[in-house]
Amino acid sequence: MTVVLASLLQYLLAATFVIMPAIAYRYGDDAQRAAEAEVVKQGFATDVFPAGFRYLVITRFALTTVGSLLVITLLTIPPTNAYFH
Repeated sequence: MTVVLASLLQYLLAATFVIMPAIAYRYGDDAQRAAEAEVVKQGFATDVFPAGFRYLVITRFALTTVGSLLVITLLTIPPTNAYFH
């Protein structure tokens, strides 16, 4: 029962990492514009990051998500589970 609960919690955690990019894709541009407007309002520079920085962040996040899902899935496979016990 404990293993099933742990697996369920791991899949729920993985689901959050799958849902987060979809939410960021949908609301990210509006949030970015609002954040930049607030930065300008406070008197700071908005061109701190290079132009392609956003795509690097998105790529890194996607690779981390896929890697986490892969590790979680591999750890739930019985032969792998037996190896780590």
